[in-house]
Amino acid sequence: MEPRSYFTIKEINTAIKTHLEGEPTFRQVVLKGEVSNFRQYPKALYFSLKDQEAKISAVFFLYGAYPKYLPKDGDEVLVTGAISVYVKDGSYQINAKQIELFGLGDQLIALQKLKEKLLKEGLFDATKKRPLPLYPSNVGIIAGRDSAALKDLTTNLHRRYPVAQLIFFPSLVQGLLAPKDLMRALNLAYQTPLDVLIIARGGGAEEDLSAFNDEALVRKVALSPVPTIAAIGHEINLSLVDLVADKRVSTPTGAAEIAVPNQQDLYQDIHTSLERALQAIRSRIQLLSKQLHSFQERPVLVSPLAMYDLQKESLKNYQNRLQQAIKSLLQNHQAKAQQYRASLNALSPYAVIDRGYALTTLANGEVVHSLKEIKVGDLITTQLKDGTFTSEVKKKG
Repeated sequence: MEPRSYFTIKEINTAIKTHLEGEPTFRQVVLKGEVSNFRQYPKALYFSLKDQEAKISAVFFLYGAYPKYLPKDGDEVLVTGAISVYVKDGSYQINAKQIELFGLGDQLIALQKLKEKLLKEGLFDATKKRPLPLYPSNVGIIAGRDSAALKDLTTNLHRRYPVAQLIFFPSLVQGLLAPKDLMRALNLAYQTPLDVLIIARGGGAEEDLSAFNDEALVRKVALSPVPTIAAIGHEINLSLVDLVADKRVSTPTGAAEIAVPNQQDLYQDIHTSLERALQAIRSRIQLLSKQLHSFQERPVLVSPLAMYDLQKESLKNYQNRLQQAIKSLLQNHQAKAQQYRASLNALSPYAVIDRGYALTTLANGEVVHSLKEIKVGDLITTQLKDGTFTSEVKKKG
């Protein structure tokens, strides 16, 4: 069967969708155009973006939340989103994630480019985030003078951990002069011995975040010699200072909660540790008491003479064993002596005499073994069983 030489409509639309949506360039684009045919539904906003030469469909899925800016026909806007293809009718559109008026959109584009630049340089890497000290002694605070953020921080820091010294570096936190003033405050903070530094602004309009998106300021925060906490005050749209800080929270109160421990928790930990230590000491004392009681019940400690009596009895046992050993040794030697005596008696010439033989000796007492040892005229003594007699040799034969 020959291979098929055509596509179905669905196949070609699906191929176009796969190719188009898989292209990194189209995953996040910013389009500038005029809003037309705006329609609002419970789950999505539908409209078109057009300029003098072309038009594209756009959809903003609500997912339970409306955009901060709701456009209307004729508005010139910047729409950030991804290009997608609707397979069923072969159309493509932009799935909007953010809608801004064009004036604000210029700032958004510049901010996005700066964010991508710093991201590539690694300023926001999670591996560079430093842990906060457990028990900081000196806590630096950069915030507006007499601001609600400063009041919240000082109140909560003193309440949670009154032993920490708070060092305040006042600064402007919004407006055209804020970035430069924040840099001044950072320079002072970096010259001061600190354990942790909090940069706080508190609530406010979103456009007030611009001071904390200043490139020089962000780079300065990245060079902080101590861990930094950003409490700029926005949960959804984070500033670049939020991203470069070691930790970020949405409120000054949250900054106080992660910057220092709670003294009540420390008291509880100390109390728990003390109870454990006391319990360990009690258990040790009980064990030693039992051992001491056991020693006290031993006879040698009940009566001081018990040790003497015990050693005396032991000595008596050794004495009896020694006497028994000596007696046994003597008996063994006596038995061996009897054996040796019997052996000697069996070899004695006198034992031979007792059996009827005689023993002849010369005058000098030497035993006569052969006739050659005597000569005529010698006096010899003969010993019999019951006595001796002397005779003179008259003849040898």
